[in-house]
Amino acid sequence: MNLAGNGFTSGYNLSGDWNLIDAAYSYRNYINKPAKRTNRVAFKGSLNKEEAILSYLAYDLGPLHLTASAGYSYKGQDNLNLGLQTNMFSAGDITPMLPFIRQYNPTGKLKASVHGKGPGNDLAKFRWGGDIHFSGFAVKPPEPVKMLSNMSGVIHFKGDQLETSQLSVKMGSSTISGKGSLSGFKNPTLSMTFSSPSLDLSDLGYNLAGKALQAEKLHASISLKDKDLQIKELSTQIKKTSLSVRGMVREIDNPKIDVAITSPNLDIEDLLLLSKLEPIGKSESSTSLKMKASIKAASGRYRDLEFKGLKADALFEDKILYLQQLGFSAFGGNVSGKGRLDSGSNGTPHYQVSFNLEGVSAEKATHAIGMKKQEITGTLICRGNFRQKEIPAQTSSGQLLDR
Repeated sequence: MNLAGNGFTSGYNLSGDWNLIDAAYSYRNYINKPAKRTNRVAFKGSLNKEEAILSYLAYDLGPLHLTASAGYSYKGQDNLNLGLQTNMFSAGDITPMLPFIRQYNPTGKLKASVHGKGPGNDLAKFRWGGDIHFSGFAVKPPEPVKMLSNMSGVIHFKGDQLETSQLSVKMGSSTISGKGSLSGFKNPTLSMTFSSPSLDLSDLGYNLAGKALQAEKLHASISLKDKDLQIKELSTQIKKTSLSVRGMVREIDNPKIDVAITSPNLDIEDLLLLSKLEPIGKSESSTSLKMKASIKAASGRYRDLEFKGLKADALFEDKILYLQQLGFSAFGGNVSGKGRLDSGSNGTPHYQVSFNLEGVSAEKATHAIGMKKQEITGTLICRGNFRQKEIPAQTSSGQLLDR
């Protein structure tokens, strides 16, 4: 180590350099540098009665070359200025020495030029500026989300916010494009707008009885704060059904979902698929999806039943869809009631319905419940219950008025 200094208490200059190739050192969970790894530090600065100035710092660690400057005033609130620059370096060469990010296995090229100003005792209150450029970048999110790869773009720092350029990202087998921003470093809000022509939900960590389910034509705008996810806008197609979703997912680690769903043409069986999604790699005893939803559909179907103007409050729980305050037009009249729909563990649907029929076609309504040999005509006012547990077993009860 070479160290030199000169001056007086009113102003003292200090400089030095240190070849650390033979040194092994670590600091908490941030860095763990082994011996025989190229490492050199050089600096130049000064001290006086008002401030400490680091006019130049060079830190070389393998392929990384970092330069920095700083000024620290002994008085005032925003008393620290920082500036950092790096060369374009390979993240994969540095990651083994950085334990706090090693689990994410980042690879690709990075280059940073960042400056900040704020209180020296609280970096979370800093106002930042500058950019981080990355190319061919990849990172492994926490399980069970698949690897993010093929990322190239820029992160812009603006005060207490940062935002990305428009990005194209490969997540597992899915391609996603979009951009994101983060506001407030102390209590951050993460916002993202993105789209995908076809998102494999297994890339997000969910599948359907071991099989993949695709969310086609996906467009979304979401924000995350304090583990609460706000769905500002989300539209997608599941099988034959187009959906638009807005709402909240509270406590994302143990989600409580409350959303509003609208669809121009809803197939209830497609909606039931979402209730059967399972987290990949979790046991059968794991908590299954739970969701409250208000549903509106201009038209749709459930198996052989076609309807229009559907409105319902729904609850997904334990792979079962409960429909409450249900109303729609079908059979030439109006239908209301409530129901319990279960696609069944073996693929055989189970359902139980309490219904009111007003002014419906007797022929269409009776055919829909399996009475195809009998000929009943006219319009009906009907109230009753209908249940099917196993095909062909069916039961029904109620009151029937033929007009």
